[in-house]
Amino acid sequence: MQRYKAVLTVFILLFLSSGLFAMTALEARRKYDGIMSSWIEGRRNDLQALAEFGNLERELDSLGDSVQKTYWIARVSLAVGQIRYYRDEEELSLDALEKSRDLAGEAAAGGAGAGAWRIQSEAGSLIMIQKGVGYIITHSGRVQEQAEKALSLDSGNVRAALIVAQGLINAPALFGGNRRKGLADLEALSLRTGLSPEERFFVLMALGEIFARDKEGEKALGYFRKILESYPQNSLAKMRIDRMAR
Repeated sequence: MQRYKAVLTVFILLFLSSGLFAMTALEARRKYDGIMSSWIEGRRNDLQALAEFGNLERELDSLGDSVQKTYWIARVSLAVGQIRYYRDEEELSLDALEKSRDLAGEAAAGGAGAGAWRIQSEAGSLIMIQKGVGYIITHSGRVQEQAEKALSLDSGNVRAALIVAQGLINAPALFGGNRRKGLADLEALSLRTGLSPEERFFVLMALGEIFARDKEGEKALGYFRKILESYPQNSLAKMRIDRMAR
């Protein structure tokens, strides 16, 4: 009897312990935001952020809600793919982005909502950029549809609005492109109040890169400098400015 009680006590303690250390979606968000903010603000370099995102992904195994776990792993994989993209690590970037896209699709099918549709779209957008024209022609419609679906579920989804605007800028007029409207929409997004550090950074970065690509150097520099006004230690904006000064 005593032995039975001892085994039962150990079992209960293990059960309670696993419950105490299981991650919640709120904790996943807090940790994700902390890592992303520290990278944007320059308090963590690329490799440090990548290592911390790797640790977070392992921690997410303890998240009890399977749909939320899939969603958060998709979101972490997107962040990893973005950092790898900015580091010109194409193979590693594509691996992370394809994982993100596929998991976000599962999360969306499970009812994860606008965020999952946005992640699918954003991962797909970065995959297109790296895979080139043929892939863009085949997949751009789906990427836009996913972003529009996210906006239909949440009209305030800034990152989905960013993707829709980029689609307008990049698509030929014959296929529904409208550069003037896309730029106006993006600039309006950059002025929106209440943006998170992540939202503000990626909107300004997108504007800077669009103008840099189109050889409008002063406009591009203006947006990269706006990033540094908010995040003076941001290494990516500094690198873009240095590259344009050469």
